[in-house]
Amino acid sequence: MADGHSHLPRIAFVGAGNMASSIIGGMIESGHPADRISAADPFPDSLERLRAVAPVALF
Repeated sequence: MADGHSHLPRIAFVGAGNMASSIIGGMIESGHPADRISAADPFPDSLERLRAVAPVALF
């Protein structure tokens, strides 16, 4: 089943700190769907801060 956004690239961030959070926020504001964005970070605090501002997949 297509998600309606299959033509848009999936974007993954290695690191979920300040820079990734800013870029992700800008992408979502410009219309890139959050379900096509994911981020990974070894630090739970960074993931929680990102989770508070962006509904993206976190690892």
